[in-house]
Amino acid sequence: TSQPELSCLCSQTVVELVEGKFNHMYNKVMVLDCRFDYEYHGGHIRGALNIPKEEDLERIFMKSDSFHSLGEKLCLVFHCEFSSHRAPKAYKRLRAWDRKKHESCYPTLLFPEMYLLEGGYKKFFSECPDWCEPRGYVEMKDSTFSSECRFAMRTRKSSRKFLSRSCTNIHSEEMANRQTSTTTTTTRDNMEEDSS
Repeated sequence: TSQPELSCLCSQTVVELVEGKFNHMYNKVMVLDCRFDYEYHGGHIRGALNIPKEEDLERIFMKSDSFHSLGEKLCLVFHCEFSSHRAPKAYKRLRAWDRKKHESCYPTLLFPEMYLLEGGYKKFFSECPDWCEPRGYVEMKDSTFSSECRFAMRTRKSSRKFLSRSCTNIHSEEMANRQTSTTTTTTRDNMEEDSS
């Protein structure tokens, strides 16, 4: 794989996850398709959730707890067309956020079970087409969708700036809360010393 530092799964294992063969191990299995809308609508893994923009990842997993709670066994499988750029970026972003958010209780994470589909949708479709709906494969660079591709690329770039700002804001808020908490504790300690 082109991402040796990430945990990867082959197509057949993903089929088994979607089929429910590992339900005894997980509360939920989610296949996260990081391709653009037109690629996803041209064919996707059965039950996959489309997260084409970085703010989709933030909205679903970082700002909401509708898909997870601490201690729940959730399996996330990321992929894009080849699993070489868009999916690994989403995987790494979520992992970094999770580590930062839970650094005080390391190694506990909300999402400890995250994987990358080896070879992406292209390989999955060639090996398991019956598990794709509709049964098709639209390449990112398909000339039929050139204007959609340009628009999606521009949207990704602008969402990256938005997400960087919002992650910085989250970090700043956490630091301010810690500082306020420390100041309150110090003030209370000083008041107790003065009264004794």
